[in-house]
Amino acid sequence: MRLDLRLLEIFCSVYSERSFSRAGERLLLSQPTISGHIKNLEDQLEVKLFNRLPRTVVPTQAEDILYRHGQVVLNEREAILQELQQFLNRLSGFLVLSASTVPGEYLLPRVMASFHSRYPGVKLEAKKRIPVGPAGKCSTAARNWVASVLELRGQICSFTGLPKMNWVCWSAKMEDRISTESISLDRLALQPFLARESGSGTRMVFEQSVGRSLDQFNVVASLGSNNAIKKV
Repeated sequence: MRLDLRLLEIFCSVYSERSFSRAGERLLLSQPTISGHIKNLEDQLEVKLFNRLPRTVVPTQAEDILYRHGQVVLNEREAILQELQQFLNRLSGFLVLSASTVPGEYLLPRVMASFHSRYPGVKLEAKKRIPVGPAGKCSTAARNWVASVLELRGQICSFTGLPKMNWVCWSAKMEDRISTESISLDRLALQPFLARESGSGTRMVFEQSVGRSLDQFNVVASLGSNNAIKKV
């Protein structure tokens, strides 16, 4: 019995995606190619790994064992390659970043440019924003992004504010302050107010800071981005 690392990588992708087609998109391979590789792996190991259903695949007991140990092997392989690349001063690979609107528009582009100038061999990919639900609760989309990091499909998440997820530790890296003349909260609440949409991290941070919901303000319009607000 032997185990090919490339087949193991493909298997782990199918396992985490629960889909041959999504695993193919992730690995830039066609679905028939993925199916063929999984069949080869099953033949090598002499065991059935997937129960195929119309829209998903269900893991077998053997599959759970292979994935648990396979992830350890693949992580070790990646650690070896990264350490060797650092030793040879040839850091390369892919870095996937996901960010909510404000960091994605105002912070990440500058950071990515600086990082690329230092590590030109690393290809960067910035994913779309992650909404944060009301009252500091993290939306399903945000949970999916965090899950993608835990499953090694992404490396870094950046949010406005710190979503409340008890099983994740967050680290505040940047702070922003607005310099303006002081105004009482009651007076501010009477002014025509342009607000970010419900679920926005910017809106959540504002409401937490002032201790009031924006429903108590004179909101004349809610918009989907800070750039849209600036153009009104």
